[in-house]
Amino acid sequence: ADRHRHLLASILRMFEEEGVLARTAEGWRVLCAPDMRDPGHIAEEISSRHPEATIELSLTTQCGEQLAGVLKGDVDPLNILFPGGSFDAVEPLYRDSIGARIYNGTMQEVVAHATALAPANHTLRILEVGAGTGSTTASVLPILPPGRTRYVFTDVSPAFTLRASEAFSAYPFVVYQALDLERSFETQGLAGQQFDLILATNCLHATRDLRATLARLRSVLAPSGLLAVIESSRAHRWLDITFGLTEGWWRFEDRDLREHPLLTAPQWQSLLASSGFSSARALPIEAERDVPTSQSLIVAQASHETTGAATPAAPADWLGLAGCTGQ
Repeated sequence: ADRHRHLLASILRMFEEEGVLARTAEGWRVLCAPDMRDPGHIAEEISSRHPEATIELSLTTQCGEQLAGVLKGDVDPLNILFPGGSFDAVEPLYRDSIGARIYNGTMQEVVAHATALAPANHTLRILEVGAGTGSTTASVLPILPPGRTRYVFTDVSPAFTLRASEAFSAYPFVVYQALDLERSFETQGLAGQQFDLILATNCLHATRDLRATLARLRSVLAPSGLLAVIESSRAHRWLDITFGLTEGWWRFEDRDLREHPLLTAPQWQSLLASSGFSSARALPIEAERDVPTSQSLIVAQASHETTGAATPAAPADWLGLAGCTGQ
């Protein structure tokens, strides 16, 4: 199907990297036959050697089994990732996988440090964008001071905000609203608001134009406020074979900036530096375990100048994160 051209190109590159195909002026040339062993058997072997990767392996297997149907346009990939509208297939990935536990734990540390730096009489204003299933939210809310926190949980889908309002009902300082990162924030209920801390976990890459997205986030970030972004910072084949089945994975239009939805950590730092942030630091989340999560946490500080809205935030000294445990 024409809408899967980008996915097909990614698969062809995988074969090229494995020496099965070679790119030529006319197209592609087959160099050898690919490994035709039973993929179910290979999955079992991988699972036995790496039980910690069971969640990722299960999702990849489900999508791989339907790959031909997806490419032909006969199978809706959303029915694979969200069968019957359920989040059961993807929620364990965001909540229980080793990578999720590590990066959510590290984000928790960032928020804890930011909270500690704020004056005792200051109400901490936090905006989470693309909050989705709320896995990062669940790590952050328990450490926030209830009496001086205002937390805005947002996602483009009202289904996520409704679900979160039920899941986090024990935290009365949280408000919920739909927010589209690709539309003006002023028309979506954030006019005149500024936040001390904005959190974004694996969602910014899904926007068409990262520069425009960061400009919108910067517009509601208080002077010296912090933007904490968790993103996969290295392309993985299993991501293209799962989330890459959806058109949204390939919808980016800023092709002068990226050839793939994901940026490397240095690319994020460079982009943030050119987008109104006075400094940006990347913390690779490999932790003290030999777990190649290929996630990065990028913390960027807004410049001290005001953006013409609200009251300036409390001065924000830089965070020093040492010995992240990822608990």
